[in-house]
Amino acid sequence: MKYAGFIKYTNLWRAGAVACLAVASLPGYCISASGGKAEAAKEVVFVNGPLKLGDAMPAPVVYWEEVRTEPRPLRLHFMLVDLASPKVEAAVAVSDDPDGDGPAVAMLRRPIEFAKENDFFAAVNANAFMHLLDATEEEKKRGWYIGKHVRLFGLAVDDGEQRNGHDDRRRPIWFDGGGLARVGKPEDGADPEQAAADWEGPILVTGGVVDDGNTNKHPRTLAGTDAKGERLLLVVAEGRKKGYSEGLTLKECGGLMLESGCTEAVNFDGGGSSVMLVTTNGVMSAVGSPQGRYLRPLPVMIGIRGM
Repeated sequence: MKYAGFIKYTNLWRAGAVACLAVASLPGYCISASGGKAEAAKEVVFVNGPLKLGDAMPAPVVYWEEVRTEPRPLRLHFMLVDLASPKVEAAVAVSDDPDGDGPAVAMLRRPIEFAKENDFFAAVNANAFMHLLDATEEEKKRGWYIGKHVRLFGLAVDDGEQRNGHDDRRRPIWFDGGGLARVGKPEDGADPEQAAADWEGPILVTGGVVDDGNTNKHPRTLAGTDAKGERLLLVVAEGRKKGYSEGLTLKECGGLMLESGCTEAVNFDGGGSSVMLVTTNGVMSAVGSPQGRYLRPLPVMIGIRGM
């Protein structure tokens, strides 16, 4: 079934591997990959999409971009990952706890640097974060800066270590010991190896789009999977750019993920946090034009690394 507004699109195909993609002129957007697993031919392959989750893939991780004119101007970035491939795995990275038993859970890091340190050759932002409860008004006005101490929302598990507990208001996506994806609260006895949580409520549950009645349109970061958990789809929708890319509602996010073949999907932190990083020709960079034209520092990312 096609959801209204998600039928027309124009594919943008990038031939070969583009070193710095669409942001080469922006300082700090591109960092050459060196060392680690990313150097061992672990890169993202650009394809002339769109692909659905059940389609054949030319590589374990592929990327494509779509420009759509309905229901409004949209720039969408898709990354499809074959979790059944022995060559790659999905993982969650949570930055260091800066104060031990203190109120902070993590601190903000430069996204590309943070991804590279965790051997990711592709990544998106994940859990929402906020000021500490005792933050002063002066501290809040400083905004989001590198090294800032933050609290997290929802489950966060990094290589088997639970860094933040489950919250029933948040719907996590998690990966079991076999590397397959699951969405929802881990069942009793489950031991997630990796996990990150959604923001603002569910968007696609058991193949059903959730309509929360909210018509706000924002930049979005989405993650979805098929019924078997063998395919992972990561999507970033640019937004808040009149006439260029105006963002999605949560209902539209659910329709988009269902259209792509997902049975379950979550909406991560969006707005200025939305970012997708890919590595091509040994260079990691942010695709598209992130909100605010700079990469907001982050405490949690879902990434792809080589095996």
